[in-house]
Amino acid sequence: MGLQLSHTTPYGLICAEAYWRIKRMQIEIEKTMSDDETPVEIKSFYLTGGLEIFVTKADCDKAPIGGGNFRYLMDMDSDSQSNAIAEGYKWLKTQSDFADAIDA
Repeated sequence: MGLQLSHTTPYGLICAEAYWRIKRMQIEIEKTMSDDETPVEIKSFYLTGGLEIFVTKADCDKAPIGGGNFRYLMDMDSDSQSNAIAEGYKWLKTQSDFADAIDA
């Protein structure tokens, strides 16, 4: 599971069929207090992950050519969520930088 999306390296090499793969995932729980008259503890759940970029999907056995990180607020009340990695890919595809990404 991953995404195919063109990537230009810092050296100017254009990889038209670059393969983006989630390398790691973790869930962070952030606790805050509400601003109401009677403060209530609020828990927010964030999904954070790291990405690896390869020249093509077939090159996943080689060193990645780039990568990055992402973080987003999880909707813990949703009944339509699958596993965390699948949700990470779904979220990435909603971001403007990944608008042209396709499942690979």
